[in-house]
Amino acid sequence: MMKQIIIQVICVAVLSGIQVTYALTCYHCTDKPGGDDYRPYDADCGRYDYHGASTEQDSDATCYIALMDDGFIQRSIYADNYYDDGDCRFGAYYTECFCKGELCNTNSFCAQCGYPRPTPITTEQTTSTTDPTTLTPATREPTTSNPTTTEPVATLRCYTCVDCPKVEDSTPVIEGDFLTCVSTIFLNSAEVIRSGSHEDQPDECIHHAETLSCYCSSDLCNDYTLEF
Repeated sequence: MMKQIIIQVICVAVLSGIQVTYALTCYHCTDKPGGDDYRPYDADCGRYDYHGASTEQDSDATCYIALMDDGFIQRSIYADNYYDDGDCRFGAYYTECFCKGELCNTNSFCAQCGYPRPTPITTEQTTSTTDPTTLTPATREPTTSNPTTTEPVATLRCYTCVDCPKVEDSTPVIEGDFLTCVSTIFLNSAEVIRSGSHEDQPDECIHHAETLSCYCSSDLCNDYTLEF
């Protein structure tokens, strides 16, 4: 009986020219401790398959995922329909990808935007243990001018691509002051990302909760096929 009443109300609204709107629901969180003025903090917000806090707007809206350069993730909704499904936006400190559909801003790290998820940055603070009562005036030693030589910066060439389970002749190559090359597979989607890394890692594979990253330290060494 209730369904019949609802259907009758919608039909009357349509026939009367009344605009019927529907709400869009998107996940709404950040994994940055403390949250921010808009999104609540959720330690699981950075999970690939996040399912948690959400918010809604009218149907003229778009869900999004924002990957910040400090390694944290934001998920929320844009109230205006500026972006299409699959669009990317690149800011000074973030990369955003957009989608349309109920709770669609999950199961993605914006791979279509060429942005593998970074590792959150941690900063260690050190404090001085010098006893100020033992300080003595500094004495300046005579200095002599010695010629300095600049060592050439070592570079490493690595394959770089997104969603590339195998390396082909046409696979792009990047060269830079990398310490290692890396191939990362996202275990939930089997998507493979290859690039250079500034992490000093041994030649081995490291298994995380949602990824498997394999490091190596010679030119174009990240050409192996990752499967699971």
